[in-house]
Amino acid sequence: MFKSLSDVMKNFSHGKHYSQKRPSFQKDSFDFLSLIECWPEIVGERLAKHTMPLKNNNGYLTILTNHSAFSQQLSFMDNILKKKIIQKFPSLTGKIKKIYFQANSTHFEQKIEILNKRKKNQSTKLEIPHKFSPTYKKLYALALEEFSDIDDEELKQQFISIYIQQHSLIQEGP
Repeated sequence: MFKSLSDVMKNFSHGKHYSQKRPSFQKDSFDFLSLIECWPEIVGERLAKHTMPLKNNNGYLTILTNHSAFSQQLSFMDNILKKKIIQKFPSLTGKIKKIYFQANSTHFEQKIEILNKRKKNQSTKLEIPHKFSPTYKKLYALALEEFSDIDDEELKQQFISIYIQQHSLIQEGP
């Protein structure tokens, strides 16, 4: 006997196919993206335009700069930076052994571009037309026609919903 996709997905989401649970994050876990977002508060607006945290591995924090002069300037502020970071993120107390500075203007510009794209994508708002609007009715009719060969009504409605959302995203996108 065949099961509908929705039944399979319900079983899948309840964890019946996994023998162990995924590990959960601790309360005091550190989110590196939060450090990137708070970076201007830590080093100031001027330095934040030319520097950014790159990675944190085994207690070694690497800061990327677009010029060696900024690397040198920040290296003089090593202890102050550690204190400010720990003040903002107490869970890092004793976990930052050393701060390294890496000057690479090309890599810096690439990272800034990636961050800007992420921010732009996060700020893009998906606006689905109201159920009784002509736009929604038109999209619904198109989707209904597109998925007319699907017998499972619940699955069909899910595909229609995805179709309408995707179409709304395409219209809203850049």
